[in-house]
Amino acid sequence: MIPRALLVICVALLASCNGDRQADHKAQANAAVAPAGPQAKLSTVPIVIAVRGKAPIHLTAEIATSKAQQEAGLMFRKNIGDTDGMVFPMLPPRTVSFWMKDTLIPLDLIFVGTDGSIAMIAPQAKPRSLVPMSTGTPVSGVLELAGGRAAQLGLREGDHIAWGACAVTSNQPPSPLDPMNFCPSR
Repeated sequence: MIPRALLVICVALLASCNGDRQADHKAQANAAVAPAGPQAKLSTVPIVIAVRGKAPIHLTAEIATSKAQQEAGLMFRKNIGDTDGMVFPMLPPRTVSFWMKDTLIPLDLIFVGTDGSIAMIAPQAKPRSLVPMSTGTPVSGVLELAGGRAAQLGLREGDHIAWGACAVTSNQPPSPLDPMNFCPSR
């Protein structure tokens, strides 16, 4: 009986050690994917928001074009300026979900429809939240601003957003394949 009990204990110990190694391997793989700190400042583009009944609002936003830049976003940033933000172009337009994992400050997430209109505003998204936010419909991009800025600026669903060259000149032709220039036709 003793040898059989000893064998069961040894098998159980080996299994738990193997499980720990697998968990360690998964943790190391996740650590390699997740940034350890804020990503370096990205290229910026001008943003213009046409708010009904008001003069256009001009902002500057970092632009996250690569998958790695979009995954890191504003993670680990401790502040964001009132006229700053980050835009995430979605080319081709698609349904996306955002969460606040490893984001230290509240943000307003502004989902931009394929026609350039604000499809949804997720105000004051809670830092470090794992709750996904989505319109449930395809969008051309998402603009993140400091938490509370959308309300301060009077932004509403239906207002229009453009970025890049078309934010500076109105005669820029639409460019559906260029993430740096979102020029929706109205």
